[in-house]
Amino acid sequence: MSERKRKKGMVKREQDLTDGRKRNVTITEKGRKAYKNTLKESEPIREHMYANFSADELKMLKMFLDRITKSLDSSDILPCCRPKK
Repeated sequence: MSERKRKKGMVKREQDLTDGRKRNVTITEKGRKAYKNTLKESEPIREHMYANFSADELKMLKMFLDRITKSLDSSDILPCCRPKK
């Protein structure tokens, strides 16, 4: 997927300065604009998705998803997907 985004100019890929085996992928201004557009256009979908949840349930859902993310971030199970520190 990142190769298609790179060809469209939405991300750029550069070799890591400390580890020649790694490539760093960063979003470009064009990619940021596309992301913001997508976010705006998908708002009705999110509203529909969350319509049957109370405010408290949405807070709990966010808390559970944050805990799952934290567990994955601190795990070696998905080293390729761990955010940089």
